[in-house]
Amino acid sequence: MLKHLTQDPQSSLLCNIGLANLIRGAAGYSKGHAANFSKIDRGYVELRHFSAVAFLERTELGEVLERIPLALEMPFSQSRPLERIFRKKFLLLSAWLKTNRDRVTWSMEPIGEFGSFAPGHIFFDGEKIGSIILDGMVEVRLVGGRGHDITAMMRGVLLSDIAEAVALLALDVAELANQGIDRPKNRSATFRKEIKAIAKQLRGDRSLSSAHQRDLLNEARDLRGEGYSGWERDSSNGY
Repeated sequence: MLKHLTQDPQSSLLCNIGLANLIRGAAGYSKGHAANFSKIDRGYVELRHFSAVAFLERTELGEVLERIPLALEMPFSQSRPLERIFRKKFLLLSAWLKTNRDRVTWSMEPIGEFGSFAPGHIFFDGEKIGSIILDGMVEVRLVGGRGHDITAMMRGVLLSDIAEAVALLALDVAELANQGIDRPKNRSATFRKEIKAIAKQLRGDRSLSSAHQRDLLNEARDLRGEGYSGWERDSSNGY
């Protein structure tokens, strides 16, 4: 999505089915803590390390997972507000990356004689913010001040997309902060400031909040329970 926005800055080419086609193949693939949607055509979603914080707080499993089938069951007319939110969030992130791409750098250490992967480090304005492991694809980790406490991680990244991965992980940390979930703080004060700036932008638009998106999912579920497709509402609002 971020690569696409470098050529289509306003996402004007991602109308209707275009967005779904763009993200379908890789949705959830690289986030080890989320869900893998690559097998959805076979009728199921493969969960990974999903919302451990909720489990530790003794939240019911059904409540934690409910939003996944709710989203998958939404007809196109009801999912369009979520599509607009998705595009808006990535436009925000694309603008951040355009400003900060050159501040993200990385270095690799040599592979040992019998090694199968190369370790490396990620920097922001020359300060270390994380680590990478290259074994053909790249695993990107943001780390806390102690250097070994992982704040956020993404795997299956292309070597050319490390900056995009850092931007996406910064968005993750910013969203967690807005939900009151503390993560180990990065050792770079400059990078922490950028994450706070992303979090502030997200808070400035209620439609980007998790609470608002949950409301949309619940509203769609209630309307389906009433046998209402949502087409009438979309038409009346000019959607």
